[in-house]
Amino acid sequence: MTPAVFDKRGRKAVAVYCSARKAGNEARELGRLLAGRGYTILCGGGPGSMQSLAEGTHEGGGRIVAVTIRDYAHERRSHFSETVELPDLASRLQFFIHEADAFVALAGGTGTLAELALTWEFVNKGLVAPKPIIITGPFWNPLVSMLHLEPGAPDPTGLATAAAQHIHKARNPLEVVTVLDVRIGGPHLNDRQVPATSQPGTN
Repeated sequence: MTPAVFDKRGRKAVAVYCSARKAGNEARELGRLLAGRGYTILCGGGPGSMQSLAEGTHEGGGRIVAVTIRDYAHERRSHFSETVELPDLASRLQFFIHEADAFVALAGGTGTLAELALTWEFVNKGLVAPKPIIITGPFWNPLVSMLHLEPGAPDPTGLATAAAQHIHKARNPLEVVTVLDVRIGGPHLNDRQVPATSQPGTN
């Protein structure tokens, strides 16, 4: 399958960036909640948190697409609904940036950092239409602080403020879903609808 024939099937797609090294309950819960709200999930299709995400999506009766590359084909795991195989990391990132309606970054390593940074740069520079980027938990807070994107931080050029408008903070998976429903209008709900009632974190 190639990006040209990817079919969203009328649903909003959310790219989730997360670790290939460590499985996590947060990723599993996020998958379950996103599935319950009817979102299509895109991820790297690897082990660790990506596998946890797939398991949660499967539990919620949702659709998760493994966007793999040829060199990582052996890392595919169970519970992915389908696979998009691309030649390299650059083309995979382009797929995420152009096909997803929103992005969620969980804790991760250098790969997750690269995905988050390049997605943020494409959105910030207007190379794609504005799309929300959600960071979860405290993991990415040092990055946000380092770039002086905290509310009220000095910003004489206005550049940090412009960049910050694309980042949304969520303390947990339920807040992620709340932000998504507000920012991209909500999906078509399926029969496993999960209410999103908590208040999202501040931008």
